[in-house]
Amino acid sequence: MKKIREILIEAFIQATEDPEKAMIAIKNLLPPDLRDSELIIDRLRGVYHNPITVVRAKFTDNAQQVLEYIAQNLGAYDKEYLYQSLSRRIDEKGNIFMRFGKQELFQEKMEIKEMKDTVKMKVAFSKKIQIQDVIVILQEMELIKV
Repeated sequence: MKKIREILIEAFIQATEDPEKAMIAIKNLLPPDLRDSELIIDRLRGVYHNPITVVRAKFTDNAQQVLEYIAQNLGAYDKEYLYQSLSRRIDEKGNIFMRFGKQELFQEKMEIKEMKDTVKMKVAFSKKIQIQDVIVILQEMELIKV
């Protein structure tokens, strides 16, 4: 049975950012064979009419592959931090939320970040799930370090 239903990725590209670099950063979160996946791009205007580009990607069939790739490339410190902060990353439906530094991704490094200028990720499981079950699944994938 498929444990992960889908992964949603979202990033905001501000007018002051190089869109090409931001797109590379977003794609670096993905396994190499998925980097040509379709990205949904919306162009918006901010409060002061500044242009903002929103980039989104959705993975269903390849969701587990994406998460396994992240687990392979995330450092030990980030895996420990992810485990320690897990209770505030899970919503009432059992979805997990993570943010990765956009600058670090551009440099081909994966780091969990809590600031602005991030690439956001939502991991949705196949069914409503308890935090204990999430911990087991993430441990099996080696995404967290207990």
